[in-house]
Amino acid sequence: MLWNLKTPRALRHIVIVLACLGLTTTLLLPISASAQPKKDVLTEQEREVVDFSERLKRVRNLPSFYYILHQVTTAATNSMRIDHLRITYDANKTPIVELEGRVLGGFAEASQNFSNFVRRLKEMRYQVDERYAKSDLEWIDYKLKLSRPLKPKPKSFVVLMENLDGKVGAILVENNTGQQRVDQANAAVGMDDADAVLEEPFVMKSSEIEAEFGGALQTLPEKPVKFVLYFKSGGAELTDASQRELPIILRTVRERTAPNVSITGHSDKVGNEDYNYRLSLKRAQLVRDLVIEEGVEEKLVEVESHGENNPLVPTPDNVAEPRNRRVEVYVR
Repeated sequence: MLWNLKTPRALRHIVIVLACLGLTTTLLLPISASAQPKKDVLTEQEREVVDFSERLKRVRNLPSFYYILHQVTTAATNSMRIDHLRITYDANKTPIVELEGRVLGGFAEASQNFSNFVRRLKEMRYQVDERYAKSDLEWIDYKLKLSRPLKPKPKSFVVLMENLDGKVGAILVENNTGQQRVDQANAAVGMDDADAVLEEPFVMKSSEIEAEFGGALQTLPEKPVKFVLYFKSGGAELTDASQRELPIILRTVRERTAPNVSITGHSDKVGNEDYNYRLSLKRAQLVRDLVIEEGVEEKLVEVESHGENNPLVPTPDNVAEPRNRRVEVYVR
């Protein structure tokens, strides 16, 4: 992966040469588009730029590449010019960065600015092999070679876990230097130093999470389990299929160390609303009694009736719909 940053005084350009995953091309892109006139019709070169930009998104190592590029340019001062930047990865995916450029402002000021640039890079954990190429009273030309070994796991970090329903949310981790978004299960961000640049998120293995947080994870409630039982028309008798499923529900309740059960009864729209409310409650109470017989305290079992007002399958009045004659059971 190779980037050349050519910066003539008249106009700055980025030349991108990317050779990985079978993708090879060279583009000349202006850094600032503000001076470019707007066009309704793209030229052939502009179409190639758009197409290449879309293909870049499929390159696996691109996020890490951009992260390094951002760090290097952030460390540079306004008086520094980066004329050539090359980033490669060794077999261990350790980035090797080669820089060439010029620092302006007079020899003394340029030397100080260059020293500050190197210091900031070292603070970002880069190993720096520095040398001046040549100098003048008004500038210093420099060449740098940076390497960044894989960082050991931080002592303090934040890990994003799956929700109890199996979905994954997102968090923003911030410190004094910026923020990192985490939106992948088991991804973590180090928090050792509030003034250090936040690292990219890293994914932890399940065994690593268990080793670090096993005690805390054991205190978390188990994931809730949902069951649906269906009833024959006009009464509180389970269908044959639901009758066979009932032992599974009761076994799940027994396996919970501190079970909490929520039971909701429903009906179809055969009959009037008041009748269906009472019928749905009767169905829910039937399941509640079976759960209590398994040893769950009555105060830990919630029962409610929705009657015909929350159908699984919407229907007109007086339509018999087997899927609406149900009791939903949540075991937590």
